[in-house]
Amino acid sequence: MVGAVKEDVLKELVKMRVCQLPDSIERGRADEQDTQARIRQGLKENLRTSNEQYEDHLKGTLNKLKRSYWSKCQAVEVS
Repeated sequence: MVGAVKEDVLKELVKMRVCQLPDSIERGRADEQDTQARIRQGLKENLRTSNEQYEDHLKGTLNKLKRSYWSKCQAVEVS
């Protein structure tokens, strides 16, 4: 009796576990895709911010430094 119950119960439990396994795999895959999407979006935002900072630096600071450099070069040439 015990052997028959173990055999029947174990077979049913194994079937239930196998049926539940793909759901957990799908959830894990969906979680991984969500994580990758968040990382990808964060990287895009960081690149956008970096490009904006670069453009600001290029247009603002570097142009001022260039003008200052050329004016000092001309002052030295005149002297």
